[in-house]
Amino acid sequence: MQAIASSSRTNIVRLVFGLTIGLGAALLFWQQLMLGRLLLPVFGSVPTVWLVSLVVFQTVLLGAYAFAHLSHTWPRWFALSSIVLLVIAAGAQHFLYPDMAALGSSTAIDAPSVIIALLGLSGFSLFVLSLISPMLQNIYAGLPQPDAKDPYFLYSASNFGSFAGLLVFPLLLEPLFGVRMSQTIWFWGAGLFVILLNSCLAFSAKAAPVVDAVPSAIDEVKPHYLKWLFYSFMPCALSFGATSHLISDIAPLPLLSMVPLALYLLTFVLAFSRKDRFSDDLAIAQIFLIAFYVFREIFTNFKPSHLFDILIILAAFFLTAWRCHRELVKLRPSSRYLTAFYLTLALGGALGGIFNVFVVPFILPLPMEFMLFLLITLLPNWKDDVARLKMPQFKKLHILIFGLLAVTLVMLAVQNLNVAVARMVTPVALVVSLMLLTMLPSVLAVASAALIAISLIVTPTPIALQRDFFGVKRVMDRTFDDGVVYRTLLHGTTSHGMQQRTPSVTTAPQLYYAPGSGLQDVVEVMQPHHVGIVGLGMGAIACIPPRSSDIRYFEIDPGVEALAKQYFTYLHDCPAEIVIGDARMTLASDRNYYDLLILDAFSSDAIPVHLLTEEMFKVYRERLDRNGVLLLHISNRYLNLRHVVAGAAKQLSWHGAIKDHVPERDAPNLTPSEYAVLSPDKQVIQALLDKGGWISVDEVSPLYWTDDHISIVPILNLGFGK
Repeated sequence: MQAIASSSRTNIVRLVFGLTIGLGAALLFWQQLMLGRLLLPVFGSVPTVWLVSLVVFQTVLLGAYAFAHLSHTWPRWFALSSIVLLVIAAGAQHFLYPDMAALGSSTAIDAPSVIIALLGLSGFSLFVLSLISPMLQNIYAGLPQPDAKDPYFLYSASNFGSFAGLLVFPLLLEPLFGVRMSQTIWFWGAGLFVILLNSCLAFSAKAAPVVDAVPSAIDEVKPHYLKWLFYSFMPCALSFGATSHLISDIAPLPLLSMVPLALYLLTFVLAFSRKDRFSDDLAIAQIFLIAFYVFREIFTNFKPSHLFDILIILAAFFLTAWRCHRELVKLRPSSRYLTAFYLTLALGGALGGIFNVFVVPFILPLPMEFMLFLLITLLPNWKDDVARLKMPQFKKLHILIFGLLAVTLVMLAVQNLNVAVARMVTPVALVVSLMLLTMLPSVLAVASAALIAISLIVTPTPIALQRDFFGVKRVMDRTFDDGVVYRTLLHGTTSHGMQQRTPSVTTAPQLYYAPGSGLQDVVEVMQPHHVGIVGLGMGAIACIPPRSSDIRYFEIDPGVEALAKQYFTYLHDCPAEIVIGDARMTLASDRNYYDLLILDAFSSDAIPVHLLTEEMFKVYRERLDRNGVLLLHISNRYLNLRHVVAGAAKQLSWHGAIKDHVPERDAPNLTPSEYAVLSPDKQVIQALLDKGGWISVDEVSPLYWTDDHISIVPILNLGFGK
């Protein structure tokens, strides 16, 4: 009977500690997503804001784990009492939340401002929640529990809680209740967390002193600090690369940024669980995915631009992170090194984030770090690969592999000369050689690095290249088959305009602004005199309204202004005033009125969600003349934004129309475009509908976005891009 009671108590203690650690982790990541969601509009919805926020979270986690390590010798009751007091203090900080709008009114859009805002808002409570897992695991290791010698299963509970916290906010709470109500629910969850913490305190206070038992196998494992650092650094660095691809090409929202983070946490759950299912087949699949990804990157000129590419990125990241975390499980030390182990993991994670956000952009002009980090994870296999290379039975295979690689290198070097044979042979040779090299991962890494270097050498050098807080921007000249040279401004993976350079420089509209587009129709019908434009690009729109029009641009990125003035002639030929700053702030403080206001503000394909909410549409209404027109460029590969426009029309009680234009002739300087127009003036909308090609917004189901409630799931295009 006593044995049954003891077993029951053992299970209850294990459950309470697991629930407490899991709930603390859930609250931590739930809070991180809410903070990111609140801060994004303040800083112009720039995708890098979320990446900087992730670095702050990783650094706070490092500080918390350092505190846990330094305090691991404290008595159990004192450690838990300290945690409870810290939680109460952290909760008090939340009631002092400043008004986000007031914060944004005087905030610079750069990394230091984001860091200061985050730490001021909730740095202390993030710190407290971060130290819960290592401290409670350390305390559990001192309890008279049968599994106290190997408490790492609680780390799986921690990561499962983090995973749940990531899913709950963007998929359930924000769609149903909005951000503010989600904060209130978070406080209720924090209250439950304090109760569970006190339960852990009670169990710990009644626990008998631990008598050293016979050493277990894990007691013999010694610290491997460098290996811990490497296998924690790489998955975190990769998660930043995967996140950057998602939020730069679709939207900087918690729903998207949580995907790599959720996969990252899931790999921890799988690796640290007692039934890890990673197999040799998955290892081969991981190496093959890396090889395939490298091949695709090289032959798409390092510009992933479809959902298929993003799925490959996520799959390669998931398997690689899982494999790295599995190595950490093999290297986990005895419980007396537990806090040192977690501190090293936190250091690796923090360095991974810091390196990606604050070091890589100054080293690599192009966003290639994700691919390079994938290849680096293959290098620890070099001893096994060298041994295989020495085996005589593999000699013929090696000759074939290196022969194919040699052919690939030669073909890759000459394919820019438009040699037909090279263009046909290169992909075949590369695919076959990379597939064979899955058996030699470290050789694959070195060979891939050589291919990347040659590809960069033979790829035309951009006329101008910028990589900064606002992303990667390139100015490039391209000669088409008819001999005409066009100059293009690329932001991320999207072209933001094109200007003809030879046989003569012209200001004729190209790409999305060509004749027949929605923009051209609106200008033809209205003949506007006062035009406001959100989003500068290369300044091409300035030459479309009548030359007597007053043009004013609102642009968030000063680097774009410099490129537009230096490498294109639109702003010289069609002068316009340029206001630098987030349009959310600059338009609200503007005192001019416009008969045409154009929203054309997209970095890569990422949409500025804070410019498409009900609150912002009210700002547009205030800046328009009584019968003014709001024109929105909503071309997007991944999101069907016409539903958001239809929702705004109903909120404003305005009339509206949408045009999805496909050029009549196939030409490299013309692209399909989608525009939406809203106005209180029914006659303007009717005139557009009479021109043909336009449909009324009344035919589109509305989706309502507010600052408190944004959901992209209903409008997400699950195909492979337009």
